[in-house]
Amino acid sequence: MELMTGVVFLFNKAKGFGFIIPSNGDKEVFFESTECQPGIDQGDKVSFYICKENNVELAKMIKPLSIDNELPRRRAAGYQ
Repeated sequence: MELMTGVVFLFNKAKGFGFIIPSNGDKEVFFESTECQPGIDQGDKVSFYICKENNVELAKMIKPLSIDNELPRRRAAGYQ
């Protein structure tokens, strides 16, 4: 497994899945919400690992790339 970075471009929290666009230009990668740290949302920059399960690439262990990326969104939502 290789650590990668990218941007969450779709995240349907109600259905529990989303997609990440890797920074290296590869095709989007599917993920399940159980693989995300709390607070990750659409548009966030993240780090993740790609695993193959049943010949399908999945993003695993998804984390915010930097706490700095989180601050403007949290402030806009009223958090300190």
